[in-house]
Amino acid sequence: MGGLNYPRKFTELALEEGYAFSHIMPRNAIVDADGSDNTAMLWQAAERGGRLAEVGVIEWKSINADARNRVIKRLGQMGLDYERT
Repeated sequence: MGGLNYPRKFTELALEEGYAFSHIMPRNAIVDADGSDNTAMLWQAAERGGRLAEVGVIEWKSINADARNRVIKRLGQMGLDYERT
């Protein structure tokens, strides 16, 4: 989550480390302009990739602390760990 539509760091992880991303979400998908929480979308992204995701990858510097904390909390509720890049 975070950054542009296809963050360079995610591309590097896919090409160099073998990550298979099912969904890449822009930072503005997490918190709406009115401040409402959209993290329920994480569950939809995690389950619709054909198999349940193993980990959430967060582009740390591109997402503000509030949104990042919401994502980390939701991932924890889903039983998923996260990696920061």
